[in-house]
Amino acid sequence: MKLIAKDAAIAAITVVSDEFKPQGGYYLPELLRSIAERYELAKVPSVEDAKNVGAVFQNGHLTHSPKPINIVELGLFNDAIRVTATDTVDCEVVLIDLFDFLKQSFGFRDQITEPTRVFQSDLIVEFDNDPDKAFLFLGPLIEFLQTESKSFKGFAKALQFNRLGFGADPSTPGISPEFAFERRIGVPWSANRYFCKAHLRTDTHIRALEMLDGLLAGRR
Repeated sequence: MKLIAKDAAIAAITVVSDEFKPQGGYYLPELLRSIAERYELAKVPSVEDAKNVGAVFQNGHLTHSPKPINIVELGLFNDAIRVTATDTVDCEVVLIDLFDFLKQSFGFRDQITEPTRVFQSDLIVEFDNDPDKAFLFLGPLIEFLQTESKSFKGFAKALQFNRLGFGADPSTPGISPEFAFERRIGVPWSANRYFCKAHLRTDTHIRALEMLDGLLAGRR
């Protein structure tokens, strides 16, 4: 398997506002301005938006760290703080830095309730082994669909594997994880390139896709 690009990565941590925010409150315009300055964020939310839907900043970077980190998006909400970058490791570095900054500069507190961490990794990869080969047992169904689709004018293309996903029942309590991949739009299918999404740390996501590629090799 070849990793083509780290498309995006998200790390979020839940907060309990009553436990996390300063007991003496804070001046929201100053908070927004200070965060924007610290991370050199190009897009800063209005005070009204921050109150109503959450404070969502965009396009900044963290430079006071061993490695500069580009920040795609940084969001502060009543129940969570979220960072979007290209690797979940970078996202977590920014989260830690932001938490320390909020505590030291504005009096935010370590909350009593243990927080929950949530991750998402979006990768572009090329598999060495074509997933289409893993579904040869569906040959009769594919042949049937191919024959029937050809009966309509303009539907002459061969049917192939396109996407696969695993998830959890959203009606059950807790966060519903997802693991999915599908052909990359705008790229010839012969390239075997896929957009892959998972609620995992980036490095774990890569290992899972490598495992998948290995399993596909056994299905030739």
